[in-house]
Amino acid sequence: MPFPFVEAPAFIGGALLPALHFLFGLSATLAAGGALLMLVPGYQASWSVDPRWSALARRSARAVLVLLLGVAAPAGAGAWVGEMVLRPQAVERLAAAFGGALAAGWLLLLLGGVFLAGYAWGWRRGRGGSPAHLAAGLLAAGGLWLGAAVFVSLQSFPVNPGRWLESRAPRDALLHPTLIPAFALWGATAVLLASAAGLAYASAQRDAPWRMSLVQVLAKWAAPAAGVGAAAGLGWALSLPAGTVDKGLAGLVGAAVLLQAGLGVYLALHGVRLPGKFNRRGALAAAAAAVLAPVLLWQAREEARGPFLVRGYLYRNGILAEQIETFRREGFWRPAAWGREKGAPAPEALGALVFRAECAPCHPSWRTGARQAALPPFRYEGSVLQFLNGMEERHPDFPAFAGSEGEKRAVAVHIEGLLQAAGVTLAARPPQPPAAPPAPPKTEEKKTPPPAPKPPEPARAGPPRARKRTRSTLPPPARNPSKRKSTI
Repeated sequence: MPFPFVEAPAFIGGALLPALHFLFGLSATLAAGGALLMLVPGYQASWSVDPRWSALARRSARAVLVLLLGVAAPAGAGAWVGEMVLRPQAVERLAAAFGGALAAGWLLLLLGGVFLAGYAWGWRRGRGGSPAHLAAGLLAAGGLWLGAAVFVSLQSFPVNPGRWLESRAPRDALLHPTLIPAFALWGATAVLLASAAGLAYASAQRDAPWRMSLVQVLAKWAAPAAGVGAAAGLGWALSLPAGTVDKGLAGLVGAAVLLQAGLGVYLALHGVRLPGKFNRRGALAAAAAAVLAPVLLWQAREEARGPFLVRGYLYRNGILAEQIETFRREGFWRPAAWGREKGAPAPEALGALVFRAECAPCHPSWRTGARQAALPPFRYEGSVLQFLNGMEERHPDFPAFAGSEGEKRAVAVHIEGLLQAAGVTLAARPPQPPAAPPAPPKTEEKKTPPPAPKPPEPARAGPPRARKRTRSTLPPPARNPSKRKSTI
């Protein structure tokens, strides 16, 4: 069904929607890691005489349940509604293509939440540690991880759709080339985030033996998870299509990999081997690194997608890549079947309509009444049209313009009107300097060939002549009288 366009405030697309996406991803990942690690104190409580293990397991189950139902679910629903408001065409196409997989993922998360509630309620009823209670905890963790696997697959699918671009089969959408490294990276991040939260709790305990025991148990989970995350991040970058990884994306992935590898080494040395030296500053540093690494990888994922929601298939503004040539040939505007006026609107209205459909989903701050700082930095007449003409070649990060030449000019006029309404005066473009006259063609000088070498003289036949000895005509040298022999 077609969705209407809504003039939403700029802060929804610029700040609120990205915050909801990040909050949903962080809270859901932390809840999945917590659902796995909450089984560790539950298992310890089944055979240990220390009542603190059962109390820790009960508090962990409650925290995971509150995080899942109180933070992750509302943030995910809010992000979906926000996408429907700002990108109605994209949401419609994504729902049509992946509605079944999304429903399966939400159903698995719901089942995991039900078993998690039973696990948390079992501790209250004093049934903690029984085989049935541990089975409920395992089913809760399994449901959450399976549901998260569906969402991780759909989140990593747009970067490298693989065979789905030709087959359009849901199986190829879920089992795409980046699934294994993406899920390994997500799983390692989930365990690392939950372990970092547990280490922050452990470092605040006053009982030294209890604190050292908690630190050592959690570090044994966190250190290998950090190593797996570093290797999976590198594998994810290598699984991207050719030509996707540039210097910026490689820098983001490299920083995240080094951060996770360094965190793993630090936790292995100070958490597993020397738990007594692990303090609050170390716990805060571990938590900061555990949060910063997925943020860098999330930004790398956005860089890898480029102007697409699904690479090679769907642009961020909801226009299919295969429709670009049709819109350029026939125009973007279509008359409504229920409308009375069948003619095209005026150029001002046509430019506003095409702008709202193709540009506003990614630039919600470019609207009537916006301040000058929120608008693009065009300062000369004709710069907008020149930008639109060369956008596909010079600015590949923008979606390709879908519309006729007249609609492109109408969009340029609309953007210039927004600039003028914000107080920007578009100056006349300075004249281009005259082109230098072409250099005269170079005439090739005729080179005279060098003279041919003289042939060597033939050797004379016969025996060699005897050399005549010439007699010197100089007078003989005078004798030295001192060298004469004495006769005395």
